[in-house]
Amino acid sequence: MIRVVGKITHKRPQASCNGSHTCQVECPYCGRTGQYTFGGWSVLGCRCGAEVYRSKASLAAVVRKERTLELVEQCFANWDQLGGKWVVYPIVFGLLDERKITLTEISTIAQRHNISDGTLRSRRAYFLELAK
Repeated sequence: MIRVVGKITHKRPQASCNGSHTCQVECPYCGRTGQYTFGGWSVLGCRCGAEVYRSKASLAAVVRKERTLELVEQCFANWDQLGGKWVVYPIVFGLLDERKITLTEISTIAQRHNISDGTLRSRRAYFLELAK
């Protein structure tokens, strides 16, 4: 997947037909342009297959989120090699406490590795009790 930061080539000072300001965005990968509501987008799909992000910060946020999801996936996939629940849960719940991932996302990944939602939530409650 190709990810690029779009280039706003022209911002119209006047409002468009729906009352919002528009801008012209150019895909740096293929050079195509399109008109979009200025404040209404964070990522656009280009016909060339590139994902055009509004800013470097929005692109970096997506990359960070994907890395976090991959780390959690690897933790559950290598459960036995890492040492089981006493190693994996502190890593995963640490990411949750840092607000890098949600409990629902963790639960979805854990279910793929045969850990039920109820088990995960009870482990979370147990680790919160230990932290007191």
